[in-house]
Amino acid sequence: MIEKERDLGPGFRIGHSFFCPLEGHTPDEAWYREIIAGEIQPLLEEYFDSRERVEKLVAELLAE
Repeated sequence: MIEKERDLGPGFRIGHSFFCPLEGHTPDEAWYREIIAGEIQPLLEEYFDSRERVEKLVAELLAE
């Protein structure tokens, strides 16, 4: 979705490095939710002017 945005493009895609846990840490659901809330959501808020759109995207990422 990000790379298809006219003002963003492929250079703004969210990379895998956000989802690589520190050495010795085991990723679990709480870790994933923390990454979404603390890292991904703020990026999306910078990328998109619509709070509703960001909330929808975050909800999709957190859907089980």
